[in-house]
Amino acid sequence: MIRILLAVFIFTSFIACQSERKTTESTSQIQWVQGDAFGSTYAIQYVSTQDYGDSIGGILRDIDHVISTYSNQAMLYQLNNVQDTITSHRYLEELLTLSREYSKKTDGYFDPTVEPLMVLWGFSSTGVKHSPTDAEVKQTLEVLGLEKFNFNNGKFYKTNSNSKISFNAITGYINDVVAQYLESQGVQNYLVEIGGEIIAKGTKPDGSAWRVGIDKPEQSTAADRTLQGIVELKDLGLATSGNYRKFVTDSATGRNIVHTMDPKTGYPKESRLLSATILAKSAAEADAIATAVMAMGSDHADAFLNRTDYKAMLIFQAENGEHDVRLYNNFQWAE
Repeated sequence: MIRILLAVFIFTSFIACQSERKTTESTSQIQWVQGDAFGSTYAIQYVSTQDYGDSIGGILRDIDHVISTYSNQAMLYQLNNVQDTITSHRYLEELLTLSREYSKKTDGYFDPTVEPLMVLWGFSSTGVKHSPTDAEVKQTLEVLGLEKFNFNNGKFYKTNSNSKISFNAITGYINDVVAQYLESQGVQNYLVEIGGEIIAKGTKPDGSAWRVGIDKPEQSTAADRTLQGIVELKDLGLATSGNYRKFVTDSATGRNIVHTMDPKTGYPKESRLLSATILAKSAAEADAIATAVMAMGSDHADAFLNRTDYKAMLIFQAENGEHDVRLYNNFQWAE
């Protein structure tokens, strides 16, 4: 997925079986739509006699044209890099509204305006490249904040030219848009996976639950990944965020500074928290909360989940190097 914001990366395995592509007694079958999008892949299943593949592809292209931060033709790219005011769009307005909601829920740890900090620190695939001064961090923090973005009278705008916004850490929203389209066509049973985020509703044609696997947080290649476990999903969104493949080792302390930015302090943080898996009512919410939990760090994340009702799994790095797996609010593995 197009994920750089707060530097969290998705490692959720999509489990499915080609043999499920069969006609049931109700004449409905599992339709498949698969491909590449947003710098990642998608695999969408839905129970229907109709093929909505072309329409789904069109939706994905439309969303990319609005929220991409890489294509210079995209609306959000223009806002971030060319002009301070653009024509508004439903997707932008809904994403900003949701971002404000999830920022409030997480005490500001979900912050889609943090990109200038990422640039300042030089976060990349191999770790942190720069060591900015306190003054530089303080100056950069001044351009952050959702209050610097708004929409009104058909315009979407920012009040500080140096501010940037990216919805890469709430791209579960894309899953939700596709799910809404499917439901508008009368589809009530589906699993939408895009770049690792998932939204599922109903069941398979045989009445069994949709099942997805969650990777163990191990520093290995994609081919070597193993599953922590499998969960069953019904009427839920799921997202997993992790930093276990994105960190730099401090040469003085030997500790790992994870590839996670604290939007409150402006500094990357040391943390024992390796990954966070969140279940929520929508894929957008699961994605945003997983992002925020990683930004919180070990202790704050544990406290946050203990006072909320999010079903969640956190994996910590224990002192002995083993993994400490904690489940919250009746998060359950499938048998």
